[in-house]
Amino acid sequence: MSASQGQARNGAAKPSALPTGCTERLRAAVQRAGGTKHVAIRSGVALSTLGSYLAGGEMKLATAMQLCAACNVSLAWLVGEMQAYPAQATSWHAPGKPDGLVRVRRLASSDEVVHQFDGVLFDAAWLRAQRDCEPRHLAAFEAQSGAMEPAVARGDLLLIDTEDTDIQSLALHLVDADGELIIRRLERTLDGGVLVRTDRPRDPPQVIARGARETLRVVGRVVWRGTKIV
Repeated sequence: MSASQGQARNGAAKPSALPTGCTERLRAAVQRAGGTKHVAIRSGVALSTLGSYLAGGEMKLATAMQLCAACNVSLAWLVGEMQAYPAQATSWHAPGKPDGLVRVRRLASSDEVVHQFDGVLFDAAWLRAQRDCEPRHLAAFEAQSGAMEPAVARGDLLLIDTEDTDIQSLALHLVDADGELIIRRLERTLDGGVLVRTDRPRDPPQVIARGARETLRVVGRVVWRGTKIV
C-alpha cells in the first residue's frame, strides 16, 4: 500500500513542518515585533519553544501561524513566497488555520484612532470551557500602561468579551476614550454618570457626567489575562 493510499484510508495527513530557511525571517519578524518575550506572550508560544525556533529548530505549521499573527506578518512572507518585508501595522490573513483553532482579532489604538489587526490563535473549545464566551465575540488587547497593576501589568495580553458592554461595578473594562483604548474599572453614579478608576491609590477617579457619556465607549469586559511568570 502506498503512502498516499495510507493517508487516504487514515484521514488527512498531519500538518508538516515548514521548509528550512525560515529562521532568519522569523528572527527579523520577532525583533521588529518587540522581541522574544513580547512575541511569546502575544502568540501563546512558550519562550523556550520560541527560542528553539529562532535557533533553527523545526517549526510546525500551526505554531508558525500563531507567530505570524503575533508578529503581524503573513505565512507566505515567512516561508519565502513574498520577498518584501510587510509594512508595520498591516493586516495579513494566513491561508487557513488548523481545525479547532479560532483567530481572535487584536485591537490597538494610536493617534486617537482604533485599529483592528489579525490576532492570536486560540483553541475554541478551551475558550468556551474557560470563560463561557463565544469566540467570535472576543478581542485581544495588550495592556499599554501600569495603571491597573497589580491586576493587569504592562504588556499583559487580555481577552475582551465585546458582547458584554454593560457597566459592571468595579469590573475591568476596555474603554474607548476619544480614540484611545484603556483598561479601567467603571462604576455608575446615582445621577447617571460614571466613575472611571485606575488601581493606583494616588490616582483620583475621573468623573464622567451623564451628559458627557458619549466620550466614553465601553468596548467590552476583560475575561482573561495572559502574563509572564517572573
